[in-house]
Amino acid sequence: MLAGPRSTNQVRLLETGPEMKNAAVPFCPDRETLRGRLRADLKVYLDAVTELERSNIENGFDKAHKLANRARLAYEVARKRLNQHVTSHGCVLR
Repeated sequence: MLAGPRSTNQVRLLETGPEMKNAAVPFCPDRETLRGRLRADLKVYLDAVTELERSNIENGFDKAHKLANRARLAYEVARKRLNQHVTSHGCVLR
């Protein structure tokens, strides 16, 4: 059984394919918050990598490299937190 309160108004239908069209997945606000954090950190990481690709030794490569590395680490932490929540809470990622 899933931890935390559930009510009928906290269930949403997914439309990920014909086999899942009518599958009800409990809504989990924590999971959605963690997914949002993951998406935001991924965007920051992608932007940092793009900036790293534009830089060169004379034009801020070291700074761009440090920023990209920090962004990568933040993304990895966000991914780990989401996966830990899904595992411990029994949420379904879709």
